[in-house]
Amino acid sequence: MIKCANFLAGEEDKIPEDGGAMGEMGGAPAQAISDEGDKIPDYALVAADLKAIMDDPEWDDGSLAPVLIRLAWHSSGTYDAQGKTGGSNNCGLGGATMRFGAEKADPENAGLDLAQAKLEGVKQKHGAGLSYADLWILAAYVAIEHTGGPKMEFKPGRVDAADGSKCPHGDGAHNPNKSRLPPADLGPSKDAPKGCPMHHKEQPTIDAVRATFERMGLQDREVVALLCGGHVYGRCHRERTGYAGPWVEEMTIFSNEYAADMVGDKWVEVTHESPDCPHDEVRPAPGKRQYVSLGPGDEDEGGGGEVGDGSGSEGGGAPKQMMLISDMALLWDPKWRLWLPDYA
Repeated sequence: MIKCANFLAGEEDKIPEDGGAMGEMGGAPAQAISDEGDKIPDYALVAADLKAIMDDPEWDDGSLAPVLIRLAWHSSGTYDAQGKTGGSNNCGLGGATMRFGAEKADPENAGLDLAQAKLEGVKQKHGAGLSYADLWILAAYVAIEHTGGPKMEFKPGRVDAADGSKCPHGDGAHNPNKSRLPPADLGPSKDAPKGCPMHHKEQPTIDAVRATFERMGLQDREVVALLCGGHVYGRCHRERTGYAGPWVEEMTIFSNEYAADMVGDKWVEVTHESPDCPHDEVRPAPGKRQYVSLGPGDEDEGGGGEVGDGSGSEGGGAPKQMMLISDMALLWDPKWRLWLPDYA
């Protein structure tokens, strides 16, 4: 899963290797001064302060790590490899654009204003020399390492956009709200016959997700790695997105649980009205649908990775786990499913 974590750095950033990079994780000299006259922070000290706030008993599941990883990913996921715009540094145009306008209001970014607020104390402590764009990425690096993931080299040098005029939002061709981020569910194909393979039935979402990641320059294996590493963290909130529940049972630990459960569990589609949704915690809001786990699949019936419509399902000891349609796409699409065992 190392590749999925490193995407947060972004090929688009092009952080210089010389003094402009402001040093490695160990930080720049304490008295270094930027062109604007602001002290360049010691990034090791910034990382230590981030680690100190990572465990938060008042936050979801007691950890800020999942939401900080999501903040960095959504900041990076606007990248357009061909157009050379978007990403955590907005290709040199100024990053942290989620602070402004339409990108701030993007439904895909719901709740990330809370993550930004959690980082404000660290930003103020270390001054104007610490950009929000660098802070968001470093926070995710610290979060991944703090939760048992790999230690990654951090290279600073991202600058902040002064305003929202260069926000990479509004031209997303594959998301109904024009977001550059992938959609969770575009609904089943209107032309799909009953009983057809799931990758045909859910082709609108699968095509949109693939095209979104291709815009970022990611190959199929990298897409699988990114989602397996990203959605092993955190949960969806019904009041924010309409979707409900965590992807995995241990949602604050870097692991292979997301991929392992996707291929090993039996999954059923539920809506808000589904009478047999196994737990209210994974019941989506009206108008939304998602998949929920019924636990490990029956090996006598071909193992896990099974899907159903939820009719007649019983909660029993089923785990409180869900998957979005865009998650299940990894199981249904033959090209993506090919790589799932590598991360399970």
